[in-house]
Amino acid sequence: MLYPHVVNLMKLAKENGIKNKLITNGLLLAQSKHKEDICDNLDYLVLSIDSIDNETNLELGRGINHYNTIKEVLDYVQNKDLKLNINTVISKKNINQLNELGNFLNNYKIHTWKFFKFMPLRETAKKNNRLFEISDTEFETQKRVFKKFENISNINYKKENEIEESILIVANGDIIKTENGKDIKKR
Repeated sequence: MLYPHVVNLMKLAKENGIKNKLITNGLLLAQSKHKEDICDNLDYLVLSIDSIDNETNLELGRGINHYNTIKEVLDYVQNKDLKLNINTVISKKNINQLNELGNFLNNYKIHTWKFFKFMPLRETAKKNNRLFEISDTEFETQKRVFKKFENISNINYKKENEIEESILIVANGDIIKTENGKDIKKR
């Protein structure tokens, strides 16, 4: 979303049979004057939301208006031809709010809702580990107590050792390669 020619890049990719997947917190997408062009060229949109409570979102580092931003994007894309996925990190701060979040998300057609166990990978998460970390047992318990929602097709749970390899570009511009939930290379 920071790249000034992202729309052109997405159109070119789509024209050449490459599937476009955008993983975002929604903020820049909600504010973009190119929102329609971006969404029309997406095959997958992945939004991150951990709570519908503004105070919880603030504590989790998402910002006080994160819920409103996600709602705005969800409302905008609900009739778009793309698969909508949600990522949620389960921590001490939101573990008791997940059904409320599910009730909110159930108002939209969600292809996959992924839950990730909190992992203190870097920066603030490492510093505040004790405030957020949950045990494997607490994480596993969510699978048994969490209810199903009719508009959410798939629900997946991922622990640290189940995270696939990925490349991340973090806010300061660093490029980080991760494998099994661990940073292995930073540039």
